[in-house]
Amino acid sequence: EAVAKVAALKASVPIAIHLDHGFEFEDILQALRHGFTSVMIDGSNHPLEENIRRTRRVVEVAHPLGVSVEAELGMVGGKERGVSMERANDFPTVPEEARVFVEETGVDSLAVAIGNASGFHEEEPKLDLKRLEQIREAVSIPLVLHGGSGIPAEQVKTAVGLGIRKVNIASQVKKSFMGGLRAAIEADRESLDVRRALDPSRERVKEAIKGSFDMLGCVGKG
Repeated sequence: EAVAKVAALKASVPIAIHLDHGFEFEDILQALRHGFTSVMIDGSNHPLEENIRRTRRVVEVAHPLGVSVEAELGMVGGKERGVSMERANDFPTVPEEARVFVEETGVDSLAVAIGNASGFHEEEPKLDLKRLEQIREAVSIPLVLHGGSGIPAEQVKTAVGLGIRKVNIASQVKKSFMGGLRAAIEADRESLDVRRALDPSRERVKEAIKGSFDMLGCVGKG
């Protein structure tokens, strides 16, 4: 967290230090205490009323500190959630519930479940863009797409046009980093220089992120 703060301060564009998938109120309090500028409360595995209650509680403590709050409604697929790609459409975001949720919580952004799932998958994801359009009509806050790494670029671009304003690409970043590390080790199995071994990983991560910036059309808009 301290390293992230220093990097954010040195950046030439605004950088948020974000807590992803905070499941418990105590975890989010820790993030706030340590200077995170954005937090996610994920109550998506609870019934609607409980998700609203948990989210509203976080909003009440985060907003006075100037910290933005992301929540999730419906359930995004992924191995960490125990929801396979095949079942990623079983727990979608319901547009009318999204309207009620946003009105009652005052949350700043909303992660939606429209057939997306975290990680890479053998079966190509297919986003429910009609549902996304209906959610966009129901709420006016920025929408978030989790699991952006495994979704075809054209689908992501269309989703951005329909209201997605934040796309998570963690799996792509991690894959790029590990690919660079394996290449460095393979090229020089005798080296004990950790810094040199990490250089290719950093470069591959940079290229992956630049590629995502280009795809999303956000270059030069910081």
